[in-house]
Amino acid sequence: MPLIYVGWATTGIVAHLPLSSKWWASGRIDPHEIQRSCRPLTRPTWLRNQQARYKLPKAEFINCVKSLGGIPREILEEPELIDFIEPILRYDFQALETYVYHRAAPFDIPITILHGLSDIEAAYQDLLAWQQETRQPIEIKRFQGGHFFIFDHLAELGQLFNQILIR
Repeated sequence: MPLIYVGWATTGIVAHLPLSSKWWASGRIDPHEIQRSCRPLTRPTWLRNQQARYKLPKAEFINCVKSLGGIPREILEEPELIDFIEPILRYDFQALETYVYHRAAPFDIPITILHGLSDIEAAYQDLLAWQQETRQPIEIKRFQGGHFFIFDHLAELGQLFNQILIR
């Protein structure tokens, strides 16, 4: 059975390389294609010059996350929910901002990168580096929207995944 591995945002980089490599090296999974979203392989240049976001004071950190569009208004209006999700989000940012990329042998499967045109976290040029992770050509599919464009394109993404599975 074919597998489509979808890594979104932080998991697109932090989990992709170590986990995917181990799964496929084990021979238990026959990968069909990798889907990546929104994340360059290495820390984007613009981010290297900023303070680590996971270390920001609470109000600044929440405003930073809010600017990405990933927290619904209903949650932002509930201090108890913010208190609950803040440490989880901080760990997510810490994982991304402290991750050190180590190049490994390239895969021999297609990689499709899903990119929001307005995503301030990932420039198109930064995504081209994913080509070094596979011997096959990469494909970058671009969508209207920012970092969380997936929520506005669920039907399109479902169709894309179906097309990949029937290839």
